[in-house]
Amino acid sequence: MILPHFLVRLIGLIKIILPEAKVVHCMRDPMDNCLSIFKNNFATTNYFANNLKELGQYYNLYLDLMDHWRETLPDFIYDISYEALVLNQEEETRKLLTYCQLPWEESCLSFHKTDRLVLTASFSQVRSPMYSGSVSLWKKYKEQLKPLRDELGQ
Repeated sequence: MILPHFLVRLIGLIKIILPEAKVVHCMRDPMDNCLSIFKNNFATTNYFANNLKELGQYYNLYLDLMDHWRETLPDFIYDISYEALVLNQEEETRKLLTYCQLPWEESCLSFHKTDRLVLTASFSQVRSPMYSGSVSLWKKYKEQLKPLRDELGQ
């Protein structure tokens, strides 16, 4: 189960009601992650997303909560690095599938060819092969992101 950020607080409940579930936590460089959130129009659901200082504060709370769940529920959460996945898609995908106890399929490398409906903010990216253009993208906006950098200690 890959959780949107707002479900992170429910990991304990998920463990109770679905004890055999596998939780996948995709970690990304904090600055790139927050820039991605800031660029999207989440104004009606995530009010923190439009203020760089608040976004950084929210992100720090999220990190604290993930640390709590890792300590409380060891081996229940699989952390995968976005940057490692982009750099080495096949190896990281194989590790993920092993964790999930799923068989390898070559189609995992061509996920973008699926005809399934996608209703997320990244719907257009799902239709493209994996790319590295978003890695360290925040550095282009380093000065404009100063309030966020200050909150994240960057």
